[in-house]
Amino acid sequence: FPLMADQFSNARNVERVGAGLATSERSVPELRSAIERVLRDGTFRRTAERIAGEIRLQPDVGDAVAAMLSVAG
Repeated sequence: FPLMADQFSNARNVERVGAGLATSERSVPELRSAIERVLRDGTFRRTAERIAGEIRLQPDVGDAVAAMLSVAG
């Protein structure tokens, strides 16, 4: 169960892009069903892997800091 307020939004976003499921259910059968669906349906894995690849292509944090410092003078 989410511990911080933004985790609900994060879960909805993951579901919106097709990389997982968001659920507010806490019962074991409901959670089991969601977990089994994600594991069984390869679409979730493929979408998550595609997004991970896009993230890996993003500039390194150190590069972003260096760019900001160069602008700040």
